[in-house]
Amino acid sequence: MIWRFSDGTTVELGGNVEGDTYLAQRLRAELPERATVSIWPLPSDAVPFDRSDPALLDAMLTHFARSEGVRIVQRPEGIPPLPAPPWTAPAEAGVIY
Repeated sequence: MIWRFSDGTTVELGGNVEGDTYLAQRLRAELPERATVSIWPLPSDAVPFDRSDPALLDAMLTHFARSEGVRIVQRPEGIPPLPAPPWTAPAEAGVIY
């Protein structure tokens, strides 16, 4: 699975980043250290980040593309949906989500 960006950067599932762009440099520095990714609106917590999960990697790359002002010009087919937010499950008594 490969993501291609408008600046020429490419990212493979698993975190391999190719390119000489600023975005590629940021991703090479960020991906190995990334512990969480935000996939739901606040006040929800971020979820643990896994570079081999296509849905989480796509969410993180989408965030980076927006923050850097580039577009994802090619996404892999078959990206699964993100996990459901915790508030879709029945609420537990005394728990505030």
